[in-house]
Order: sequence, then C-alpha cells, then structure tokens
Amino acid sequence: MTSIGDIRARWDKSFCALKKRGDFYLRRGQGSMVCVFGKVKAGKSSLGNYVAYGTDSPTPEIKETAQPRPEFFFEDSSGLNEKMSADIMAQQRQFGVGIAETTSSIQGFSLPGFTWVDTPGVDSPNATNGDLAYQYIDACDLIVFTLHSGSSERASDRDKIVSFLRRGKPFVLVITASDDVEEDETLDGEIIRVLAMKSDFVRKEHCRRMRAFVEEALTPEEVSRADFSVVSVSARYACAGNGTQEERWAESGMQEFFTDLLDTFQAQGTSVREKTALRDVRGCLKETLDTLNEFEVPSEAFAGVIEERQKWLEKKLRDLKVETTPVLEKVANDLAVIYAPTKRSLYYRNALRQGFISVMEKMAADYDNCIGRTPHTVPTFKLSYRTCVPHFEDIFATTTHESKLGSNIGNALGSLAGGLAGLVGGPLGGIAGGVAGSAAGGKIGSFFDDTTVTKVKTGDNLEAVISNSKHQMAIWLNEAVAQLEDSTKDWLYKGTASSLKTLRKETGQMISAVSGSLEHLNKDFDNGNA
Repeated sequence: MTSIGDIRARWDKSFCALKKRGDFYLRRGQGSMVCVFGKVKAGKSSLGNYVAYGTDSPTPEIKETAQPRPEFFFEDSSGLNEKMSADIMAQQRQFGVGIAETTSSIQGFSLPGFTWVDTPGVDSPNATNGDLAYQYIDACDLIVFTLHSGSSERASDRDKIVSFLRRGKPFVLVITASDDVEEDETLDGEIIRVLAMKSDFVRKEHCRRMRAFVEEALTPEEVSRADFSVVSVSARYACAGNGTQEERWAESGMQEFFTDLLDTFQAQGTSVREKTALRDVRGCLKETLDTLNEFEVPSEAFAGVIEERQKWLEKKLRDLKVETTPVLEKVANDLAVIYAPTKRSLYYRNALRQGFISVMEKMAADYDNCIGRTPHTVPTFKLSYRTCVPHFEDIFATTTHESKLGSNIGNALGSLAGGLAGLVGGPLGGIAGGVAGSAAGGKIGSFFDDTTVTKVKTGDNLEAVISNSKHQMAIWLNEAVAQLEDSTKDWLYKGTASSLKTLRKETGQMISAVSGSLEHLNKDFDNGNA
C-alpha cells in the first residue's frame, strides 16, 4: 500500500506543478519565454542582466533610462537563503550577482513579446532550490543552460543537459566567462591588466568538445531530433572589453547568442505560447498515464497480500479457538462446583453465559490487537439460548422389601385349629381339618403382610452437568468465532479489498479517458494544428 501512496503523491505533485505553470502562463506568458538553468555561480544572473539592460551590472541611471524598460518580477521561492519578495524585486529591478547562492527563487523580467525566467541553481546544495528550478521547465519555449568556461566536462552536468534535451524543447548551452585577464605593456613600459576574450580556436574547440560530450549520452535518433546549439560568451567583455560596442557585441559571443534566440522564436511562430501550453498539457497527460499504469502492479500485489492476510487471519482464529477452549472448560468446571450444592440451575446457566462472554471479550480484544484492528465498541456475540445443560440433581438408588410374616402366622394357627377339630372325626378327619384350617388361617394372616420401598442417595449429576456445559461452551465458541470471522472479513474486504476494487475500476476508466485525450492531442500535433 505504501507504493500506491507514493504513486499518488507523485501524481498530486505533478498536477500541482501543472496548475502552477498554468497560472504562470496567464501572468507572464505573453510572447516567447526563456527559462535559464545552470550550476550555482555559472553566470545566469549576469547573463540575465545583460539581456535586460545590455550590461551585467546595471546602475540606477541605466535602470531608469532603459528603453524598453524591463518589468522585473518575483514568482516563487524555496524559502531558503536570500530574502526575496515581489516588493524587493520591484525595487531592485535586477538579478543579484556575486552572492554565494545568488538565486533561491523564480525571478525574471518581461519585455514586450518576451519573458526571461531565472531559476535556482540545479546543482544547489539545497535540494529544494533544485526542485523549484525543475518545476518551470515545461513552461518555457526555449531552455538556456549556463556552464562556466572553467568547468571541466562533468557527467553530472551532462546528465542534466540530456534530461533537458529529452523534453523536446529548443536548447542553448551557453559557456559563460569565456574571457581572460592578460598582462600588457603600455608605450611607457607600464604593465597593465587587460580583459580579453579567449581565442576563437579555444572557444570553438570548447564548444565542439561540449557538444560531442553531450551527444555521447544520446541515441543517434535523439541527436538528429535535438534542437541544440552551443555558444561561448562573456557578458563582462561585452560591457568592459576593448573596441566599440558593436565590436564587443560580436567578439563577446553575444551576437551569436541573440541570433540563436531570434532564429528559434521565428521558427516557432506567433502561436508559440499556445503550443507550449499544449505540449505541457500533453507531457502531463503522458506522465499521468504512466502513473496510472503504475497503479496496476502494486494493486495486483496488494490483492495477493489481502488473500494471504485472509489466510493468516483464519489460522489466527483457529489458534485462538484452541487456546480458548481449555479456559472456557475451566470456567464451566469452576462455576458448576460453586452452584451445585445449592442446586440453583437457572443461576448457573446465566453465570455460564456471562462467563463465556467475559472470556470471549478478552479473546476478541487480543485478536484485534494482534491483527491491528482498533475496536470501536465491545463486541456483542449472538449466542443460542437453548442449551444442553441439565438441572443439578441428586442420584438415588431404590430398594423394595416384601414382609410374609402375617401369612405364615395365619397358616400355623389355622392348621392347629383344623387339626383339633379333626381329632373328633378320626385320623382322616384330622388331616382334612388341618388342611382346611391352614387355608383359612392363611387368608386371615394375609391382612398382616407389608411391602417396604426405600430410596438411598448414591451421588449427583455434577459430572454430567460439567460435561454438557463444556459441550455448550464449544457450541457457543463456534458461534462466536464465526461472528468474529465475519466481522474480520467485513473489516478486511470492505476497508481494503472493496476499496482496491473501486480503485482499479476507476483507474481503468481514467486510463481510458487520458489515453483518448492524448490520442486527440497527438493527432493535432501530427497534423500541425498544435
């Protein structure tokens, strides 16, 4: 997700820069515009003053009498080094020269049909200054890059020049300070120091080497397409050298420099501003399209991350379920032991439910903390109310005892009575009388028989209650974990996956729209309409 954020930040920065340049077009964009870039102390400001006034260090008198009078402006600042503002620039009416970091802002001047923009040094030790300079490249019609004649051929300079050339704008590499201070002797033998231009051979060779050095970093196709020239100048000599103004103008290289500018502007035509603005828009659209296409890679990767995250969350829930099970079983056991003696089954079931909820609330908090989710409220679990937990009960054993004592005594007495009666009638009569008497006595004695039922307590159903309570806890645990899983999916997919899906959909629509706009612009450029 970080990469998507980085892409979005670059995108926002690009559009902000385009808006800034658009506002700049409206304020300063009448006629042709030159943006000057270069290394710190490479002569940018001196060159700008010469273009504005015909001298590198204009006096108050020159500034007051100059015709046409350049209108100096302050556009933007990095907030570093010099304290510059629109009011200060309006009073100063020139570029500062000779300061350690002369420019940390976008400054410039306008003449009828022409605008010159001076930028911070692109190799400034302050990165903010360099960034500010690059923001205005696409606003100009021609890029001037200054390089001090004493500088060696550095790869860092070439990289910057190549990056400018690849923007497809006319480019002039200006080698500044192409002069020497030589010693000479007067007719009186006095040794004097004289400002002189470097020889034509040295200057031309320097220009040739720099051009070859730059072209080494370009492809043959880029070399053929590049609108690129190199000139060697000295603003100091143009102002203070020997000879007439016309001679100094030619010998200093300024004539060649201004000729390059004029030829470029004439080739661009009067609609150069509109074309430059359209090219800027086209460049921004290309950058936008590239940025939109970049979204696809991290968004696909993020979709994979979401899938892996879901698997990890499912495993985490399974692990928590395993860890929580013995805790819940202990709660069921401890509560059952407490409520069993009083047989308060209803209170026990309520306590069992509350105990479960307490354990699950802590489990849910640990789970949220583990997955990085901030809970807004205490989770509410919907648990089934029908339970398999029985009431507390004692267990009894029942015994039954039947007493035949009355029947036995009746039989004995009946037999005795019958026997006595039978003695009167002889032996046979005695036997018969005994049988009959026994039967009669038995019937009478049966009224005194008894059956006794006895119930004996042998234990209780505590173990069954505990076992069923653990089973009920397992049922509730499955229900609660399922609810946690559902809430996690809502959090994961609604907060990320659904947003990612929307992002990819809208990105696709924007790619289609930007591609269509680019296609129309490219056709206009191909047909010469832009």
